[in-house]
Amino acid sequence: MPEARRCTCGCGGGIAAVTPADHLYPAAVSNWGAYGLCAGLALATGDRSLVLQPEEEERLLRVAAVRGCRDGLLRAAAFGVDGISGSISIRIVRVLQKFVAEGG
Repeated sequence: MPEARRCTCGCGGGIAAVTPADHLYPAAVSNWGAYGLCAGLALATGDRSLVLQPEEEERLLRVAAVRGCRDGLLRAAAFGVDGISGSISIRIVRVLQKFVAEGG
């Protein structure tokens, strides 16, 4: 990816991480990556409270949109994450919740 070292927008930056990491945890949507990590911790520890609830995800997305938080891709306030509908994000959370409830 040519833009990884030097961005083409003129900012002079890049999109490649420069901070070393012991473990790489890639995720298409950072929120979902964090939710997945929390689900894994819930499975490992037995603490089901670590799993985000679908109702809470919906509330967070609605409040963010109403308060003017900008979607990273759309660059506008929207009920969603990175250009993806909020209903999809809620479904992702629901799947993780079910996965943890069933013990992985």
